[in-house]
Order: sequence, then structure tokens, then C-alpha cells
Amino acid sequence: KLESLNIPYIFQVQRLIKNVAEKAHVNLGLRHNSRTNVIVSEFGDIYFLKTSTIPGMTEKSWIPKMIERAGLSFSDILKFWCKEPV
Repeated sequence: KLESLNIPYIFQVQRLIKNVAEKAHVNLGLRHNSRTNVIVSEFGDIYFLKTSTIPGMTEKSWIPKMIERAGLSFSDILKFWCKEPV
């Protein structure tokens, strides 16, 4: 139930998950995009599942939506990614 949610706790868990995802991205040597999946137990334990190095790129996926919201085209982003040194 919404009234039983501990909002400060939820924000704390979100920060922890964000930190885990950022550390995974950096430690794996990723440069542009990644998606880290976790599960949070009913007791607040955070379980790392995986980091996807090629997250979804379909019309319904979040990366193309973020690109569009930034006023950029998907092809411009792909060109930029391809020009970046490996």
C-alpha cells in the first residue's frame, strides 16, 4: 500500500542501486551506455543480476527516448559512438 511505503528508505535504496550500476559501468570499462539489473528483496537486500553492455535500442527502449528528448537524432549518436576511439 502506498501509505505504508517509507519514502526516505526508497530514495536510499535508489541511490545504492545507482552507485552499483555506475561502479559496474566503470569497472567493466564501458564508455557510453549500459543497463544494470538488480533485484531488491522485501528485506532491502540488493542483488546484482547483470550489466548489459548493449541495452535495448528499439523504439520502446529508453536510450532512443533519451536521445530524442535531448533533441538529437539516433543516427547522430551512432556516428558519434563510432568515431570514439576504442
